[in-house]
Amino acid sequence: MKLFRPFEPVQTDELPTGTNWIGQVKWDGVRIVAHARDGAVNLVNRHGRSRNQAYPELAAALAPLVRQDCVLDGEVVAFAGGKPSFYHVLRRDRARRPADVDALRRQLPIVYMVFDIVWARGRPLHHLPLADRQERLRTLLEENDLVRLVASERALESLWIAVCEMGMEGIVVKDVTSTYEFGGKDKRWQKRKHRRNAAAVICGVTMKDGRSSALLLGLHDERGRLHYIGRAGPGALGTRQWGELVHKALAHPSAHCPCTVLPSRIPRDIIWTLPIIPVKVSFLEWTPDGTLRQPLLEGVLEIDPGMCTIDAADQ
Repeated sequence: MKLFRPFEPVQTDELPTGTNWIGQVKWDGVRIVAHARDGAVNLVNRHGRSRNQAYPELAAALAPLVRQDCVLDGEVVAFAGGKPSFYHVLRRDRARRPADVDALRRQLPIVYMVFDIVWARGRPLHHLPLADRQERLRTLLEENDLVRLVASERALESLWIAVCEMGMEGIVVKDVTSTYEFGGKDKRWQKRKHRRNAAAVICGVTMKDGRSSALLLGLHDERGRLHYIGRAGPGALGTRQWGELVHKALAHPSAHCPCTVLPSRIPRDIIWTLPIIPVKVSFLEWTPDGTLRQPLLEGVLEIDPGMCTIDAADQ
């Protein structure tokens, strides 16, 4: 079976009604498709890049499934304080040196939360209804400390309330009759987020009493213009990681504000920087002036800064 881009949910602000829907917790991690076929396990992210080196313990844990000749879809998650931490899993995902990977395996254990299966025993399953695929998955998958089956709930509103009370990212609701569309994205799968996400670029550093206090963030529009969208403090980053990120941003100063579009109010005492460092930021909602409400810095991203666009951000 060839590599494929996984099926994606669309954003929604209202939960669907009817009996054809199930809800699942939206795990804030790294999307991984696990190909356990042809005598080996190949872990692939949504962009088709191998992640065996980053998660060797997961590849080993899934090795017994090779004889089942299957392909699973799920999310690799790392926890902090009982909740998924995107920053922690991002550290795992970015590790390349074997020594670093080995150290992080002990410091930041991961769990593969599996929610779908599209191939088993040499046959494609993507054309089957989700309900049938879920049954095949329950029959085939043996859970352990590293591999877990994502639970499904019929009471969507109750699940949503519980997720919000726990401060988690949100839920995904799925039509049980839906087939799995390789590379697809439509309303048969919908995500409702308690906190939304954006990939933004750092465009400046605010200073207070000679020390950095926040990073200014920007997003590009369809014409390539950079819009200032707000500022964020350390967020999920530790003191050392925050200091390293600020130092990295200040190493690329800009003589002028890189933002073409600014709101009426911006902070004072700014050191502008070149918009070349992408970061993930979560937030509650957009304000009327086009900035983020309660932005929280999650971690540094390894993507082209040009991909940090308004269209790509959760609306």
